[in-house]
Amino acid sequence: MGFLSKLLDRGKKAPDRTKFQRGPYKELKNITLDDFQMHPVWVSDASGREFGFHDQTPRPLLMSKKVTKDLVDSFAVTYVLIQVPSSNHWGWAALQDLERMESITLWTLYDKEDGRKVLAGQRDVEIHVVPQIADSPSQIFLYDPETGKAARRE
Repeated sequence: MGFLSKLLDRGKKAPDRTKFQRGPYKELKNITLDDFQMHPVWVSDASGREFGFHDQTPRPLLMSKKVTKDLVDSFAVTYVLIQVPSSNHWGWAALQDLERMESITLWTLYDKEDGRKVLAGQRDVEIHVVPQIADSPSQIFLYDPETGKAARRE
C-alpha cells in the first residue's frame, strides 16, 4: 500500500511510528553496503510510489533487525538488505508487504544498478532477505525477470 493510499484510507488511524527507533536521514544514493550491513532495514515516511519514484531519503531502523507487518504498514517504504547467492551480489529492495518486493537494486563492481539490468535473462534466481521476516519460515524470494519484482518462495 503506497503513501497516498494510506493517506486516503480514512477508516484507519495514523500509524504510530514513534515505537520504531530510527537513525538520521540519508540520501538513498549515498547509502553504502556497509550502512545496510550495519542497519539492514531502512524506512521512509513518504513515498512517490504513486508517481513512479520512491522517497530518496530513508532512515535506518535502529535496535531491530526484524521486519514485521506492523513495521511495513507503518511506513510508506521499507527497504531491506538482500543477497543474490548465485551471483554473489548484495543490494536492497523495497518490500510491498511481507510477501513481495520491488525496486531491487544491486551493488556491482563500480556502482549500484537496477536489478533488472544485473539479472537480465536469468530465471529462478533466489533473493535472500537478510533481516528476519517475522513469522516466516522462508527468507527466500524468487525473482521474476518479466516484472523485475520478487515474491516469497513457499
